[in-house]
Amino acid sequence: MKELKEIIPHLLALGGRSKKELLQYMLKSLWTDIVGDKLSHISQPTTLEDGCLTIELSDADWLPTLQEMKHLIRKKINDYLQKDYITSLSFKLNPHLRPSGPPERNRPLPPEPEELSPQMKEIVARIPDQELRAIFSQTVRKYLALTKKSPS
Repeated sequence: MKELKEIIPHLLALGGRSKKELLQYMLKSLWTDIVGDKLSHISQPTTLEDGCLTIELSDADWLPTLQEMKHLIRKKINDYLQKDYITSLSFKLNPHLRPSGPPERNRPLPPEPEELSPQMKEIVARIPDQELRAIFSQTVRKYLALTKKSPS
């Protein structure tokens, strides 16, 4: 059985994107799952440079709290990704930020491919946890739709 950290290189080869782009997209897509509803409504990951993830905040009142929690947040992100991709966090105030709500309230996405390529199906099938497998499969489909890549 392969872990998420072992699957990411396969996705990079199939999707033609850099590890940084893939990780940024995954973090944005899965932000609510990683940090929960409350934090996802006031924050959003934006950029990843040399292991430092920048998180934008819509409300300055949350900055002290998140500064205190940054080691916990970083650990939670890395635990979710099953590898220490994130070495540090920085926070940036953006009063114009419109954090994403639950998926049903997000802006409409382009149609997702109905089928994944055989290689991608094999990778997804190797994820042992059913819930994680479903989330990962949905993320791959969204990634392919947003980048207008065909599934094969």
